Amino acid sequence: MREGFRSIIGIFNAKGGVGKSTTAVNLTAALARRGYKTLLIDLDPQSNATTAFFPEIPEKTLADVLLDELPVMQAVYKKGDNLFVLPSSFELSIAEVQLSANPGRDVALASALADIAPGTFDLCVLDFPPNVGVVTTNGLGVTTDLIIPVQAHYYALQGIDIILNVIGIARKKLNRNLKILGALCTMYNRQTNLCQMVLEQVKEIFGERAFNTVIRTNIRLAEAPLKVSNIFDHDPKSAGAEDYNNLCQEVIERLVSLGKLSVGNDN
Repeated sequence: MREGFRSIIGIFNAKGGVGKSTTAVNLTAALARRGYKTLLIDLDPQSNATTAFFPEIPEKTLADVLLDELPVMQAVYKKGDNLFVLPSSFELSIAEVQLSANPGRDVALASALADIAPGTFDLCVLDFPPNVGVVTTNGLGVTTDLIIPVQAHYYALQGIDIILNVIGIARKKLNRNLKILGALCTMYNRQTNLCQMVLEQVKEIFGERAFNTVIRTNIRLAEAPLKVSNIFDHDPKSAGAEDYNNLCQEVIERLVSLGKLSVGNDN
């Protein structure tokens, strides 16, 4: 496990529009509400997770950490009780070019996180970009527990083999501690046969690693970022809040079973 964190949870899928940022933001908020000091790191130059917490992109971001070697804690912002964010910006796209020429390109993020003192945070959540570039390999290099969001759509199933292949390569060449914590079905509508079919396929592919929780299609989840908010602050009684609270519980239970969290520590 990466020193300084009990678990680094990566929200990863090389396909865009599957609910990665929504999951990263709301899982982070849910874990913080349970009492875990949780750091969200936005690895996506599109900055969707960042804009859920900031009305404007902050002055210091992950790009400064990776490109200018800014000490990582100088770009970490406290956004609530137990909730901290290392934001992204469009400048992070430049990192793909500059880091690619750097001999240590795949360990830049690991080097930055090594400066975080043990006990500063309990958990870390990474919101991955929708590609497999240098920033993605940096994220896979530090992740201990992957969550794979799978949109309840037929075409989403076609990319799973590619995702699993990328994870296998990353585990072999970058990070032996990389494990799949679970696959999460998102944008789910129980009233459609297609969504039910996709969910069944996800369970068949991932077996026990498929989360029991599904993230239902919910307008409140789409509204929350527009209010610079997470679902629990925006509408704590919504279906979206219920689903992400259930996901949080499953994540905690799985981390407990792996020995990364203690029973009863989620106070």
